[in-house]
Amino acid sequence: MTASIELEHVSAERDGQAVLDDLTLTVGAGEVVAVLGPSGCGKTTLLRVILGFVVPGRGEVRIGGVPVSRDGTIVVPPEERNVGVVFQDLALWPHLTVHENLGFGLAARRVPRPERDDRIKGLLRRVGLGDKEDRRPGDLSGGERQRVAIARALVLEPAVVLLDEPLSNLDVSLKRELLEVFGALFAERGATVLYVTHDLREAAALGHRIVVMQQGRAIQAGTLELLRGQPATNFVRDLVADLDGTGRRA
Repeated sequence: MTASIELEHVSAERDGQAVLDDLTLTVGAGEVVAVLGPSGCGKTTLLRVILGFVVPGRGEVRIGGVPVSRDGTIVVPPEERNVGVVFQDLALWPHLTVHENLGFGLAARRVPRPERDDRIKGLLRRVGLGDKEDRRPGDLSGGERQRVAIARALVLEPAVVLLDEPLSNLDVSLKRELLEVFGALFAERGATVLYVTHDLREAAALGHRIVVMQQGRAIQAGTLELLRGQPATNFVRDLVADLDGTGRRA
């Protein structure tokens, strides 16, 4: 079951400096939104606020319409938010097999073993790793590890999925391949997704909408065509004219 994500006037600080500044953002149930911006603009902190790892000093965060934090107070703890996440470093357990990596969370939720096995095997087949379930992460390629990470996030059937620049260390051709896999999986499952990236190619390939962040604020949201045709600021204009953060123009 998917759910909406809502942040209303959220502000958060680190070491006395504002990281998120009166940020308001909504992701509808079943919507894939890409958050685009340079390093240091608050993208990762945004995800950590939704996860519950960072508690914003002001504002309200809701998942599926239910407040999970409000004005510096945790309302729903992280472990009860039903959020799937793929971190930039993937955070796979190196001593566990692929099957065990996917099964760990299911076992913690006391999902019966036959159901666990069915869900794991089905997802691994879907991401092209049906013959790799007994391998350990160190025996896999970078692209295969990315597939394990996304499968592990989805196997728990979370209400929302958060991805923090999961493809940043891969080459262009492998990125393109995995973006197709991710997009197909999200569409099949009707997933609510917030995908953080600094790469316009990734944002445009996956996002139903793109949210541009600058200095802790969401300064404009819309399709790539809208952002290019009606940029709210010069920063937005320059950002969406740059295909991949290298200065090359579209």
